Amino acid sequence: MHQACCGHDAGGSEDDRGETLSDMSDIDMSEFIVHDEDEIRQKEQMWNTMNRDYLEKQEMKKMQLEEAHQVGLVFLP
Repeated sequence: MHQACCGHDAGGSEDDRGETLSDMSDIDMSEFIVHDEDEIRQKEQMWNTMNRDYLEKQEMKKMQLEEAHQVGLVFLP
């Protein structure tokens, strides 16, 4: 049977799904809030490192689309 990302059965009732954001305390929620510019840069750098392959593929797609547009194969908005 398929399980949701949090490990709970995706087919269960709403009561069986565990915590929701409204169930979390302010203290728990504060763990998810970015507090300063340095933390933002660190998290962005970490995300970019973890997703390097995805970012490179997206850049390649963009370059291919621009090349196709330049030779008249694709019209860009």
